[in-house]
Amino acid sequence: MHSRFSSRIFLAVASSVFIPSLAFAQTPNDPHYSEQWYLDAIHAPAAWDITTGSSSIIVAVLDTGLDLTHEDIAENLWTNTKEIAGNGKDDDANGFVDDVHGWDFIDDDNDSSPSPVSDSLPEAVSHGTLIAGEIGAVGNNHLGVSGVSWSVKIMPVRMLDDQGGGTEFDAANAIRYAVRNGAKVINLSFAGNEAHTALQNAVKDAYAKDVVVVAAMGNDARDTNTNPVYPACLRTTDDDWVIGVTAITAENQGTSFTNYGTICADVAAPGANIYGLSYKNTSEGYPDAYQGSWSGTSMASPLVAGAAALLFSEYPTLSAGDVRNIIKLSVDPVNIRGFSSGELGAGRLNIERALIMASAYAPAVEPSVTTSETSTKIDVATGSDDILRYSFAIFGAPAGVAPVVDVRRADGSEYAKFAAYSNNFRGGVRVATINNDHDQTPEIVTGAGESGGPHIRVFKAFGAVVHEFFAYDKASSHGVSVAVGDINDDGEDDIVTAVGAGVSQDVVVWSESGTEIFRFPASVFPTSSVLSVSTADIDADGADEVTITGMIDGIIHVAVYDNDGKFLVSFAPFPTAKSISVSAGDRDGDVIDDIFVSNMTLGNTVNVVTKIGALNGVFTLQDQLPSGNSTIGVDLDLDGRDDMMALESVDAGLVTLMSSDGKTVFGSWRAPTFGTTLGAFFTGW
Repeated sequence: MHSRFSSRIFLAVASSVFIPSLAFAQTPNDPHYSEQWYLDAIHAPAAWDITTGSSSIIVAVLDTGLDLTHEDIAENLWTNTKEIAGNGKDDDANGFVDDVHGWDFIDDDNDSSPSPVSDSLPEAVSHGTLIAGEIGAVGNNHLGVSGVSWSVKIMPVRMLDDQGGGTEFDAANAIRYAVRNGAKVINLSFAGNEAHTALQNAVKDAYAKDVVVVAAMGNDARDTNTNPVYPACLRTTDDDWVIGVTAITAENQGTSFTNYGTICADVAAPGANIYGLSYKNTSEGYPDAYQGSWSGTSMASPLVAGAAALLFSEYPTLSAGDVRNIIKLSVDPVNIRGFSSGELGAGRLNIERALIMASAYAPAVEPSVTTSETSTKIDVATGSDDILRYSFAIFGAPAGVAPVVDVRRADGSEYAKFAAYSNNFRGGVRVATINNDHDQTPEIVTGAGESGGPHIRVFKAFGAVVHEFFAYDKASSHGVSVAVGDINDDGEDDIVTAVGAGVSQDVVVWSESGTEIFRFPASVFPTSSVLSVSTADIDADGADEVTITGMIDGIIHVAVYDNDGKFLVSFAPFPTAKSISVSAGDRDGDVIDDIFVSNMTLGNTVNVVTKIGALNGVFTLQDQLPSGNSTIGVDLDLDGRDDMMALESVDAGLVTLMSSDGKTVFGSWRAPTFGTTLGAFFTGW
């Protein structure tokens, strides 16, 4: 289902050309520096007279992994100081256990070094180490080579395998990991052919947080104006989120392989006959710590990433847009023989001139220490529009259309969109949210709708599958209802499922990974009833109760079961309703959830009921919602009381956001249509 990226590494051993470097004032004593012709070409030695970098600047290298013990870069390896190595705990609550030196999204572990096997491509295995060394090999240390930035912290994030390929979802995950853990620059030396939403949103969000994203243009000799590549071409007509880098030769001409284009290409940098670090592990068949004759836009991109790190080290208040503009305005001319003006970018990278020009954008100050964790929530006034960017509305496609999940921020802006099941499935997607990693972004639980099997999947919010399992007999075709809550009071969210319709009247509680915890029969309902589930802590004991809806004698009832499966009460909230929505929220901040019940087919009111079904309030939604709604509780203004987010069920799909007392409307916007708004599934965070 996921397309593969390829780093497209081009080696040019047969046509290797040695170009001796010139001598400048700040010449490092590294023994192989004379083979690094490209550093003189981009005026690195003169730039080092201004700054050699700062260890407070973090550059994330999203690639095939890094030789963590390499003699020439280990000193500049990023360390997550908030994580205690080897204790098996997520000490900094960033969602990753023991991620002391980055993360491996290929093997899903904390070892961000390559994992070569017998059929691995040697150039892929060493690729990430080379890239990292170009950016930040320790300079002037009498070892090997010099990086562009002598002092920097390299954050290794492995998201390409030992064949040089990876998925867009791993790339998106890796970008978000880098941003969350303090990276100021991200290097992406890979290229793909599709602008997937997950990757696009991750890059956009990084840019919005003033993280500079640098990407290789790719090596297919293609015009990206007509045949774009990604992530280098991710942008809008108004803003360019990525610095796209083309490759030039020692003769200052475009290489024969470089992609080009006036829209996506921002700057050119040397990308032929590059000498640098190599993954070394003699026992695995990799005896060399250094290697030459690398060629590709993969090699050009990290030179620009290193330049961005130097700019931030001297001018830490620069924005991502400032860095891009400074790099483009400070270039040297390129010999464009064979290309049109601008197709290789603005010109060849000149780091010295970039540092001089940057003084016009921001004062030079000592950079503040970058922590290994950044918060994704901010303190703002109650009801501020800004706060709505940090809550989420999750929509599951209704029956009859492609099985898409659409994730929106609570202000209506799109966060991600992905397919939950095979594209030919048309039964609808039921959705819930789970957050066992205790970060600020929920995972999404989906259940296949009517005509589907009881297939449960857990996704990262931008579409990467984390877990999946079948809740009942996989041959069943009645779909499955899902809810999430801490049923057994262990501090971890559980998944609750029901199916009904004569298949099974058991409600089952599962761990996130699909281990059954316990089950109980929904004895109140007849075996012919199709059940749906939700959860609520209605007695403030820390464990959620289970609420179930189903038909009794032709009337929809809500039944409440204790967290051990004991039946408590049932009631009929709308005697004539054909479809209802049940959710929960702590509306008054007393740590006891109220139950929100909405008529999904008629009216614009929400009944708030107690644990015994007694009416505890009625809210009238906007006049624009006369045709039924589903309502969920979400603390939109972070005041400790759940507000309400309501989706009009039938006509225009208006989403309305109201305060917990029902007196303030924070805003409203149109929900994604999926081609129809009728029957869309809805939850929030």
